[in-house]
Amino acid sequence: MGEALHHFGQAVQLNPEARWAWHGRGDALQLMGEHKDAEAAYAMAVSLKPECGLHHAGRSNALRGLGRSDEAAEIWDQALRLDPELVWMRQD
Repeated sequence: MGEALHHFGQAVQLNPEARWAWHGRGDALQLMGEHKDAEAAYAMAVSLKPECGLHHAGRSNALRGLGRSDEAAEIWDQALRLDPELVWMRQD
């Protein structure tokens, strides 16, 4: 994961408006257990394209990892409103 994080970091340095690089950075951080930094990366992706449900879903998962369940649930609902097919992300 460290290598992926490095490459996503380089991508956002080259283009700070590369929303998928921010999202990928969030994914890598999330898998490393760095939920706070992952949430910030997903929040950046959301700010760049707020109508993308997947960015909201990633942010929701990071907030869930931080124990912020109420906020995570609200954002999860927003993600599903934007993209109802995201149910595959949470089977529980």
